[in-house]
Amino acid sequence: YFWQEQTHERWWCMSCGQDGECKENENMYLRKCNPKTSLDAIFKVIKQKKGHQLQVVGTDLCLQKRGKSRQILLKPCRNTPLQRFFGFKFEEEKFELRPSRFADKCLSNHHHPKDGELVYSENCSLAHKADTGYWVAY
Repeated sequence: YFWQEQTHERWWCMSCGQDGECKENENMYLRKCNPKTSLDAIFKVIKQKKGHQLQVVGTDLCLQKRGKSRQILLKPCRNTPLQRFFGFKFEEEKFELRPSRFADKCLSNHHHPKDGELVYSENCSLAHKADTGYWVAY
């Protein structure tokens, strides 16, 4: 492993809101998660006819892209294309999360990950230049 001229591997997880509390209309944020903490969002991945839906465990809230906006919010789980993501793979080391109606976008953050940074829908080519367009399930 080698990133930013360092060999120390970093682990970042999605967290609901700034305080880790999962509520409707909350944004998702990055949090340091090695070791895991109570702030980490844990998802139930639901296979849909087209893509996957990511539901926060213990809630009826799912990740949802906010139309043409870059925002990813928690919304009540519904059968809507805005809550479907392509690219999730259980068996892969890393994967992308691409909103179903926006194939050129990936869930990412702004360049170098920082604790408390917003997760949003970014152009995949930009996200991959900074190595922030991939996720790992663990």
